Amino acid sequence: RFRREAQAVAGLRHPHIVQIFDFNSTGPQPYLVMELLEGGSLRALINDAATRADRLPLGEAIRVMVDTLDGLAYAHAAGIIHRDLKPGNILVDTKGQVKILDFGVALLTDSDAQGTRQTDFGQLIGTLAYMSPEQVVADSEDLDTRSDVYALGVILYELLASKMPYTTHGKAVHEVVQAIREE
Repeated sequence: RFRREAQAVAGLRHPHIVQIFDFNSTGPQPYLVMELLEGGSLRALINDAATRADRLPLGEAIRVMVDTLDGLAYAHAAGIIHRDLKPGNILVDTKGQVKILDFGVALLTDSDAQGTRQTDFGQLIGTLAYMSPEQVVADSEDLDTRSDVYALGVILYELLASKMPYTTHGKAVHEVVQAIREE
């Protein structure tokens, strides 16, 4: 699975997706070699704004989201569903360039990639707070690109409102799942 996903992502060439140069899935330690980015995650930008009791400036938030959408649309066109979009997996370098990374739980949608659907029914893959209602059901057969778009909606909400659209902290998993599916 690591090899198949690394090969697919390594084939992506887009200014808003972290470039993978090499990988090895054999031997005692699999590895990826990817471009070096100086900067931080969108999570760090959100947290920095929160410590100042303000928000990311609207123009910057929109630019980050447009760039992220551009990279995501490219990945989707290549048959790759990220499945774990969150502010920690979106980098903003020191020049303001946005890069999506960590396709470690990506779902490949082409017919040769059934191996990426080898998730047990009921096994949650991704970060719960950013999962779509379909994704929290944990049936990979029902997942499609809309789950990534939903995650971007949650990220945008967090950027604009400085909070999540529903409460996840301090709740049991089943309560968070219920909030995502019903709220």
